[in-house]
Amino acid sequence: MTYYDALLNCFFKGITGSRAYGTNLPTSDTDYRGVFILPTSERIGLFDLPNETVNPEEKDDKLYELKKFFDLAIKATPNIIELLWLPPDCIIKTSNEWENILANRNMFITKKAVFTHSCYAISQLKKARGQNKLINNPMPVEKPSRLDFCWVSVKEGSKTVTIPISETDIDLSTCRATAIPHLTNCYNIFPNGKGVFKGDMLVFESVPKKEEDTCLGMLTYQEDGFKSALTKWKEYWDWMKNRNPDRWKNQEKGLDFDEKNILHLIRILMSAKNIVDNREPIVRFQGKDLEFLRKIREGYFTYEELMDVANPLSDYIEGKMNGVIDLPDSCNMKKVNRLFMDTITSWERNK
Repeated sequence: MTYYDALLNCFFKGITGSRAYGTNLPTSDTDYRGVFILPTSERIGLFDLPNETVNPEEKDDKLYELKKFFDLAIKATPNIIELLWLPPDCIIKTSNEWENILANRNMFITKKAVFTHSCYAISQLKKARGQNKLINNPMPVEKPSRLDFCWVSVKEGSKTVTIPISETDIDLSTCRATAIPHLTNCYNIFPNGKGVFKGDMLVFESVPKKEEDTCLGMLTYQEDGFKSALTKWKEYWDWMKNRNPDRWKNQEKGLDFDEKNILHLIRILMSAKNIVDNREPIVRFQGKDLEFLRKIREGYFTYEELMDVANPLSDYIEGKMNGVIDLPDSCNMKKVNRLFMDTITSWERNK
């Protein structure tokens, strides 16, 4: 099923993300999410059902099949729970079926919903400082070379010294290598070969016994180190190619965390507190809360100042969870299943 096929059976669609929260910038993308229903005729059969589909012309436009939507709502996935409380100005398409789901949305507000919001947010906040962020670990334009991870041990008088291959006159493209028993990543190298490396592999060539005394030295090749460096190099330049430059201006000025990510996590914590206090998440922020979130995005606070806000929020939520809280542990699956079936029946009857 294509996105456009799913769109014909879409009974809800809305604007999500920063434009729903009120934290968007003029340059912010517009994210869309919706829900569609597969006809019963397509549900009955041997073929796997599509879970979701993305607009091929707009990657931020995604539709969930009804069962996938319910599965995620039962698991209290934060961005799915938010769809049930979208502000009216973010609703693009609705239906009697969606309105009935909204009328029963509180069945998805459980202790699990508090847990998925708060525990995820606080765990990610503690990892959020940018020591390992790509912005703080720029990579050179040149791709890592295997030669940077090759050393050779050679005789210098009565001593054996190990030096980078790049500091020698040895050309590995004209050498041949043989394995050394019981040694990992170590090889004897000899002249007059077809090259030690072929594509992504280090290859061996036989050496006649009469040529064994022509050994140039012992090669040590840190293959794991090369592969790790290559992966990091690719990640960095893929990120540089695809990143939104406006999002990273503060990091390039020295801020050591991704302020958009921190904003997202603290917003989820604030929403979790509201679930505890008022049995519903916050989607559209207003007043001082909105002003605070916007200041986070502007890089107004240090990491320590933000953790001074996040930790008390987390402690408050944890205290409530450890006490008496008027929420069920999880969804009543019989009621959820009835809502699911009623939605399908109503859609097929009224379409």
